[in-house]
Amino acid sequence: MSELQFKKLERNDSDIAVLRELHSDPSVKKWLSIGDNYFEYCTSTQNVQYIKILLLGAIIGGIHLERDNDILYLSIFIATEYRQKGYARECIGYIIDKFTEGINFIKVSIEEENIPSIKLFESLGFVFADQEEELKNYVLNL
Repeated sequence: MSELQFKKLERNDSDIAVLRELHSDPSVKKWLSIGDNYFEYCTSTQNVQYIKILLLGAIIGGIHLERDNDILYLSIFIATEYRQKGYARECIGYIIDKFTEGINFIKVSIEEENIPSIKLFESLGFVFADQEEELKNYVLNL
């Protein structure tokens, strides 16, 4: 087990500036862009959470969760220098363990060109459901 920690982002969290900077990295922004009010939305909307991913106390990514009845919508990013080390896989396992009570499906939408993410989610049992323009939608039945 790695040294990962997970902490819920709170309104006016001092880490929002760090997260904005991580999200502005071109390798993140290419697949996952956020608007000006994104963190306000995540911290003030019912059934929406943003989880900070920390490694040895430093933020290395984030997880967006949105619950709609028995469906959990998930998006995740890991900072460039921490990719391909198993952290995303560990994060998804954490989400499945901690956030799926009453959930029947986890859904993710992935840009069709984001092959590493597609391979990751397929290796975790997510199956292709449909495609909307450039986004491929995958579902994990729980």
